[in-house]
Amino acid sequence: MSFGGAFDFQIGLAPPRSTQVDVQRMSRGLGNIGLTCELASPDACRGYVADALATFQRELSPRGTPHNITAARAGATKEHEFQIVRDPQAWMDKVSVIMANAQWVRQNNIFAVDYDRVLDVREETQLHLIRNVFISVGLALGRLSGGHLNPDQLTKYLGDWISDLGSTANQHYVSQRVETLHIAHINATGTTTRVGGITFDYKLEVRDFRNKKVTRHRSSLEMERWGMTFNSGTILNSVFEQVMQRPRG
Repeated sequence: MSFGGAFDFQIGLAPPRSTQVDVQRMSRGLGNIGLTCELASPDACRGYVADALATFQRELSPRGTPHNITAARAGATKEHEFQIVRDPQAWMDKVSVIMANAQWVRQNNIFAVDYDRVLDVREETQLHLIRNVFISVGLALGRLSGGHLNPDQLTKYLGDWISDLGSTANQHYVSQRVETLHIAHINATGTTTRVGGITFDYKLEVRDFRNKKVTRHRSSLEMERWGMTFNSGTILNSVFEQVMQRPRG
């Protein structure tokens, strides 16, 4: 949730290098964890991506909903993120510190934290499992009380996550991840009027994923997500100072 009046954070942003999912890489990632050639083919991946993007556009982007982009420091390796090329007040560095203390901020009612906990347990075929897990993670990440994440960036982020899956001989697939995304809202005049972050901690487990004799696989997705957005530099500075002065140990 955002508070305060209109504010210009004076952050300079360069556009993403690409928001197109590399379906060849995605195909290799799915093959690494044991999907059949048919389900892991580039054409199949193209269908997963199109389906996910259409769902994110429909579910996350109703008319009038504020639109947020993800951003990273210039030189970052993720193609889908806007590049922060100017931030004279170090707003995004302050956001990093605040997000690292999101649980403390929430527990002490310092600022409104958009918190969500997701537990998604299902038993499906490989085909439906890949599609539904992709979309479940995206919807959990993409919804914010201060708007939504850019659907194209979100789809690319998840597509790259699948592309980076490493080969495993384990019968069960397990993935765990903790990450913070920096977000910003740019209005029609190009002014950055809101900044914030999303920190998420998830664990995904799929049972008997490499067992070709099993036609339906049990999966569980556990995710906690903390999000904050600020449209006032005064309030962001206040939260930052309280975090810096919090008792340690």
